[in-house]
Amino acid sequence: MENTRIFGVVLAVLLLLLPVALSAAGYGGFVYALHRPKQHRPAKPGKQGADPIRLARDAARSAAKKRFTALAPEDCMLQSADNTNLRAWFFPAVNPHSRRLVVFAHGYHNDGPGEFADQLAFYRSDMGFHCLFPDHRAHGRSGGKTIGFGAPEARDLLAWAQNFITRLGSDVEIVLHGISMGAATVLLCSTMHPPPQIKCVIADCGYTNALAQIRHTMRTELRLRFAPLLWVMELWARLLGKVSLRHASDPLGKMPNATLPALFIHGEEDSFVPFEMGKHLFAACPAEKDCLWIPGAAHAMCYSMDTPAYQNAVERWCKRYIQFEDPVRR
Repeated sequence: MENTRIFGVVLAVLLLLLPVALSAAGYGGFVYALHRPKQHRPAKPGKQGADPIRLARDAARSAAKKRFTALAPEDCMLQSADNTNLRAWFFPAVNPHSRRLVVFAHGYHNDGPGEFADQLAFYRSDMGFHCLFPDHRAHGRSGGKTIGFGAPEARDLLAWAQNFITRLGSDVEIVLHGISMGAATVLLCSTMHPPPQIKCVIADCGYTNALAQIRHTMRTELRLRFAPLLWVMELWARLLGKVSLRHASDPLGKMPNATLPALFIHGEEDSFVPFEMGKHLFAACPAEKDCLWIPGAAHAMCYSMDTPAYQNAVERWCKRYIQFEDPVRR
């Protein structure tokens, strides 16, 4: 009888502690996944850093970032609707009369130049674009503590676009180009009644839904398959981060509202954001669309794996929606 009573007490204590432990674990997951990354944390989880192709890509990006800095871009600042201080780098086009602007959206745990410095010459010199490199909230030089996985970042990106419409003129034509989380961000922009100056988007290796992406990463990178932990993370994200990973940062769910033509790019060997996600997004897009699937390319590696195919696809896509004959202004 005494043993039974002790067992009952222990069981009751465990049942009381379980929600506390789950809440603490979910909060830890929220902090790890959604808080501003520390400097020593890797840009992407997983073991792909040892891949020689990725190492070569990273070296090329690092060299491009040094060239980027040496060109002394303009430091731009903007305050978001929720009073987050945002920062970006801006390069005017080689031709000051250009009416073309590309706004880049970088990926998770990266920054504007780190993701896109290697495409600066292509867009600015070859295609004649003004180039804007924002750092998302909780990344790089921008303020904020919490990463939103797409929804707040999309509102920020539209604010940047509107800021430069005012600066460059109402006849400016804008392309949004995003990679990974940035791809999810530009696709969400397409569902948020974008201004008419935004003509099209380019979405490179975007995920279908933030919570689905975190679930996939937990399973493949951390070997965790415990759904309640994910639910508690989502709850903490809503309470503290003011964002719903399931409902707000949901490019696939919101895709029926997309209005902008979209070029989808994805590596067929992407295991971090699975290639299937790219195909699902492409299939669901109701607007004009095209795709470029790169054989053998892992996550965020398409530009490095086949630069000519990537550049050709982007140039063809932009020329479908952007005017490439600049007026002569006196």
